[in-house]
Amino acid sequence: MDDGNGFAFVQGGRETHGGASFDDGGGWHASHSAPINILRAPRGFGGQEWIGHDDGPLYRHDGVDFRFGFSLFGDGGYPPRWHFRRYGYEPGFAVVISPWYYYPELPPYLDSSSVVESQPLDVPSAWEPYDYAYPGDSEWTYSENPVQQTFDESGRPPIDAAIDHVVEAFADANARDADVELPRDGDVRIIENGDQYSLSAHDFYQMFSDLVSNTHSDGYHVLSVEVSDDVIHVLARHDRLDPWNRNESVYHQYWLYNEYGNYVIRQFSTSGTRPE
Repeated sequence: MDDGNGFAFVQGGRETHGGASFDDGGGWHASHSAPINILRAPRGFGGQEWIGHDDGPLYRHDGVDFRFGFSLFGDGGYPPRWHFRRYGYEPGFAVVISPWYYYPELPPYLDSSSVVESQPLDVPSAWEPYDYAYPGDSEWTYSENPVQQTFDESGRPPIDAAIDHVVEAFADANARDADVELPRDGDVRIIENGDQYSLSAHDFYQMFSDLVSNTHSDGYHVLSVEVSDDVIHVLARHDRLDPWNRNESVYHQYWLYNEYGNYVIRQFSTSGTRPE
């Protein structure tokens, strides 16, 4: 059913199967009655022919589960109006794995037309641990090697302030909290299960907005921070309620580069299990 603005929605809450066409690419959505478990994102299948659909949230092909569509929360609401407009909803030759693949409430793929040409980043090989501690609510973040920090927001060191802003974007469900750290030009490198591609800074900003505003976050915990010259590497865990009210987590890694005095995200990765 269409709401008159080109957005499809499921009327009355949960459905057990099926979907609807979105105006941005024939996408599927469904509120699946049974929870799904996403173990690991598949590796580069772009270039395969479309592999079919069985009206379920997962489709097994050559021993690999591929996601289809996304699952609505069971509150009778409408599907989100995505900021990013080139998501893919089913596997096939014209999509790449989205960094939000481990979030069943978000679309699993991106239209390959959103990928931009770029060179891999120069990522340092030698790192030094950095003690980070968020000055706010401890339910939102902690460091596994915390130190006592008593200064206020205006006195935060640049490294701490950059990470603070990312945490606050999840706490407030508002990407604008991380405006400084989300680049406005160039591109952002995405790494998913060994596959790499790049998105424009604008597209990454829109996708990050979808992530923070369309997930039910319970916490964002910074697990480790490393630095090397003007680069920061952060490992964090995003805790949230999934569409079936289960407590689930997705791990984030991101690399922030110092550009003209500001740290900005230039590489980003997600995982369903903690990276080694």
